Amino acid sequence: MVKFTEYLQKFFDIPEKHKGKIIEGFDPKAVTYEILEKRITQIFQVIDTYTENPTTKFSEVLGGLLFESLGDVVYELSEGLTNGISDFREIFRETLTATVQQSFGQTESTLVQPIYQLSWSKIEAAWKQKFGQMRQQQQKVQEV
Repeated sequence: MVKFTEYLQKFFDIPEKHKGKIIEGFDPKAVTYEILEKRITQIFQVIDTYTENPTTKFSEVLGGLLFESLGDVVYELSEGLTNGISDFREIFRETLTATVQQSFGQTESTLVQPIYQLSWSKIEAAWKQKFGQMRQQQQKVQEV
């Protein structure tokens, strides 16, 4: 499971040119690894223990967990960047562009925009969900 976690962690690496956007003392690799390690364990647990249930589909359970995992990683990483989610979005777009162009060649850069729009809408939704949860927790703490 360690190798799988390390493999997934690479998707969230912050390129060298953006290292200046990291808040001093924040370790994005350690944070990402910790979240992914915990979530991957949960994902494998769901895979291993799921039993047919007429009210909950396997795909819904697994999809929900993957969505929450994405939200956790994006939220925590954006918290460690100077301009938060704006920096994350910029880094994501540049990384996606480089990956698509490397994978499909310079001539296929027309693929970048539709892939970006589709993936960013999911990433942003996951981040917003996590952001809302964290805000609710902070409000509860303040009420006490």
